[in-house]
Amino acid sequence: PRSRGLGDVYKRQVQIGDELILTVDSNKYHYAVDEVAVVEAIGGEYVLYNRGDDRLTLTTCHPRYSAKQRLVVTGILTKIESVN
Repeated sequence: PRSRGLGDVYKRQVQIGDELILTVDSNKYHYAVDEVAVVEAIGGEYVLYNRGDDRLTLTTCHPRYSAKQRLVVTGILTKIESVN
């Protein structure tokens, strides 16, 4: 069986203003989604440039199972909390 493509999940469920939480070791990093975009697979590197802030960038193929484009979700770091 094929696995479910994350691109569909991002596109249907992640919206600007949503909170994404990433847990690494004993810290939780909270990010506020500020951009959801579809870019061309070739030449789309501009979405990864240094914007001068702490952010998370998620990318996946778009449409599902295609290498034609990329779905890009970015979020700005809003809070770090210890999970001790």
